[in-house]
Amino acid sequence: MEVGRNDIVDSVVRLINGVGRSPYLFVGSGFSRRYMGTDDWVGLLRHLCSRLSDDPFRLDSYLARCPDESDNSALPSAATMLDKDMRIAVLEDPRFASFRNDHVEDIRQRKSILKIMAAERLSSFKPAYMTHELDILREVGRRRISGVITTNYDCLLESLFPEFKVFLAKTISSFTDLLKWVKSIRSTVLWIILNLWFLRRQITQNSPKHRITWLPSC
Repeated sequence: MEVGRNDIVDSVVRLINGVGRSPYLFVGSGFSRRYMGTDDWVGLLRHLCSRLSDDPFRLDSYLARCPDESDNSALPSAATMLDKDMRIAVLEDPRFASFRNDHVEDIRQRKSILKIMAAERLSSFKPAYMTHELDILREVGRRRISGVITTNYDCLLESLFPEFKVFLAKTISSFTDLLKWVKSIRSTVLWIILNLWFLRRQITQNSPKHRITWLPSC
């Protein structure tokens, strides 16, 4: 028997009503791609590579140096290599003189050049598709959403719910702690901003698994 969209919606509504509390939303990058046309993980890295070189295979070259270039863990490793090359280019290449002037303190504090450029890239996207759906979510969110847990770097969600408090969860060290913490603040409206790149890196490389490195989204 084929399950229709309305059946799914009705089931979700019944579950939410049965809990007796407003839900948290878990939102990934597909949300921003749907409404703003943002890059996916590979697309963002290719764009950042284009800031460094005209070589269309620059990212592929980084991936080829990874132990298993077909594995998802290769992408964070490639990003790390790109970040190192970006730092040298920003410090030495005349093309980045304007960038150096705009980010003097960040560079001197050895902040990630890749993250700065990624933030600049994502800030250039604005809602442009099916914005009527965002209007509905904005209205519903004020009444029926307790908060959002997201791995997104862009600030689309914050713009939808400016009254929500942004929480940078730097002290939560595991998914178990995260879930316990969410349960303990049932009625508090806030955001948890997770760093997707380093989350994936920690999951694939560290032991015990699921240890998280945190970073503000924007």
